[in-house]
Amino acid sequence: MDQAEPDLAAVRQSLLAGLNHPDDINGMIRLLRNFRNVSVMNEVIATWTKGDEHISELNTVAIRLHLAIRAGSYTRT
Repeated sequence: MDQAEPDLAAVRQSLLAGLNHPDDINGMIRLLRNFRNVSVMNEVIATWTKGDEHISELNTVAIRLHLAIRAGSYTRT
């Protein structure tokens, strides 16, 4: 979305994959494109970005834990 000419089809797919309601997607895109540089919106986007990073880290740990359990190499400490 931060590109001068974002791939809106890819953006829509990402928003759908994020379980956003299809009826909300065009409005979400307009909101982000029109108000991206407003300070309040910058704060929200920074929070979303940080949250996405934490979710990705948590997912990585969960996958490792799952694999360790399946391999029988997990031990409680």
